[in-house]
Amino acid sequence: MAYYVASKTTDKVKNKRWSLTTKLADGGRDPFAHAGFVNIPCYRGSTIQFADLATLDGEKSVSVRYGLQTTPLLDALSEMLTTLEGGEEGLAKGCVLVSSGLEAVTLPMLALLDAGDHLLVTDGAYAPTHKFVERMLPRFGISHERYDPTDLPSLEKMVAANKRSKMIWAESPSSQTFEMTDLPALAEIAKRHGLISVADNSWGGGIAMRPLELGMDISVQSATKYISGHSDTLMGFCVANSKELVDKMEDARSLIGIYNASEDASMCLRGLRTLDLRYREHGRAGLTVCDFLAQVPEVRKILHPAHPSHPQHEIWQRDCHTTCGLFSVLIEKKSRAALASLVDGLELFGMGYSWGGYKSLIDVSLPQGFGRRCLADVPEDCWLIRFHIGLEDCQDLINDLMAGFERYRAAKN
Repeated sequence: MAYYVASKTTDKVKNKRWSLTTKLADGGRDPFAHAGFVNIPCYRGSTIQFADLATLDGEKSVSVRYGLQTTPLLDALSEMLTTLEGGEEGLAKGCVLVSSGLEAVTLPMLALLDAGDHLLVTDGAYAPTHKFVERMLPRFGISHERYDPTDLPSLEKMVAANKRSKMIWAESPSSQTFEMTDLPALAEIAKRHGLISVADNSWGGGIAMRPLELGMDISVQSATKYISGHSDTLMGFCVANSKELVDKMEDARSLIGIYNASEDASMCLRGLRTLDLRYREHGRAGLTVCDFLAQVPEVRKILHPAHPSHPQHEIWQRDCHTTCGLFSVLIEKKSRAALASLVDGLELFGMGYSWGGYKSLIDVSLPQGFGRRCLADVPEDCWLIRFHIGLEDCQDLINDLMAGFERYRAAKN
């Protein structure tokens, strides 16, 4: 619940006729509640001072009783993220803020699954998602099963075969390998069988895709990625299509004691102001680099849903408004020394596991290492390179890669 007085500026920006770009640039602000400052100040604090005994005892209501609950800054960020993901309008707090992307993954499971329940999780999920599901959930008596994100008829058979199924976890596109899932069809399966549907939307960012509008019940994101945009913040959030789901997740967050630092919230709110522009520029540059890579002889396959060669490109065209700069390619496998000659000599691409910031990044793996059924047709003689295209000059990035592949070509097998 927001406990500062709404201003005329805030009310105007909430008007539905404004575009999402405008709402992100100018929403969630109340300058005249903060001495006219354009940006909401950071609120640091644990203890709330009460006016009298009646307030302390709860006879008089107050909007917050302890610093773990919220602040004006966290309320504003929550409001903006609800707008970004298209959460239920009218909720005082339409999303639940947590301290990392992984926490945004684990919170819905901890809040909504009980002992004896069964979870269906996409084969293509973020690796730490699988680790949590496989190593932590069994301790609570919660079982799970993986499904192929490109084979929803088989998923429905799995749902029908296990009466304890309660939640379907999706991630579209898949981490590392970028298979697209038909989220509207998956949401319909969940509704037919009375299951909760959740989508990890960190790739879509609320700009390319909004899972709640496609029928999903909950959308989660790592705000560490595109929302922060500068690789210097850790935060995550969950947005739901109903007050009941929000309340259950908020209750679990409170019981666990999850806290959001004011500085991280401030950086995420700042990042939202330029998110639309940055996200689209990442996407434009990413497709340009893809077009270059498609002409490189060593590149066997482009794994980018917005690229016409992608097997689920039509799903991307139907469900997404634009694209970002994160994708993978499969390249002809040579020795590890040859691979090192390619990547170690790159001047503009750093090596790292995160993405969404201004810096271009790569990471390298063997595709078979993911153990995914949807990779059954991938040849074994390939390296998988995941690219995050940052905000450097696109031609400079291409020149850097061109030199890298020349080194790869010249290296001994």
